[in-house]
Amino acid sequence: GMGIPGGGMCTARCSPGFQPTPASLRCYGGRLWPRRFACLPMPCAAPAHIANASKDGACAEGRLVLHKRRCTPECADGFEPSESALVCKQGNLTPPTFECHPSRCEQPSDVPNAGDDGPCRGLQPSSPLREEGCVAQCAPGFEPSVAMLACKNGVLDP
Repeated sequence: GMGIPGGGMCTARCSPGFQPTPASLRCYGGRLWPRRFACLPMPCAAPAHIANASKDGACAEGRLVLHKRRCTPECADGFEPSESALVCKQGNLTPPTFECHPSRCEQPSDVPNAGDDGPCRGLQPSSPLREEGCVAQCAPGFEPSVAMLACKNGVLDP
């Protein structure tokens, strides 16, 4: 190939998904310095522009996730991530992103005279409430004090 003049620089290159360390070598006395470089797997950038992500960043691990490491998705209070983890491989996260959905609410378990199958009509007592909430129900002979239970960002209302 082409020669490098004395004092000149050589930019190291690697296959896609890898980055050279160091990024460049200098020519001194007919030899490159340092004499070698390594191609290391690229880290991954944390996903950006995720609605309702934590103000501290989308990944608990920080803005960069190392190769073969996990990004633990972080959402703002009242929201939960659609993925439990994103894995970095040679500069690419899998899956590449996640969403922050409104948190679910647990059904109240301490409602006196609740219906036989729980305080929410049509839901098993162990089923969490989504944002749309549920219609309150009581045991025969009792009336609910509220018609609906709503769930807003993980908080039950009323």
